[in-house]
Amino acid sequence: MTSGKEDYLKAIYIISEDHELVSNKELSDILHVSPPSVSEMIMKLQKEGYVDYTAYKGSKMTRKGRREAGKLFRFHALWEVFLSLIHISEPTRL
Repeated sequence: MTSGKEDYLKAIYIISEDHELVSNKELSDILHVSPPSVSEMIMKLQKEGYVDYTAYKGSKMTRKGRREAGKLFRFHALWEVFLSLIHISEPTRL
């Protein structure tokens, strides 16, 4: 999965915690991309089964999409912990 797709899935996941349908405008604003770019990616995500899109209403995550977004958040959280441990365990050089 590309980092772009990951960004969209995470954004949809976060927005959908407040309301089920996520508009393309919301995604455009949050991700700082053009509306046509959002439409193109939403179509790709829908084709792959991550979201269901309804024209003029918005997108909602499928079960597959929620599962994948959850994996992404867990993976990134583990990396944050790992990187923080590396930073803490590095010896201080004078």
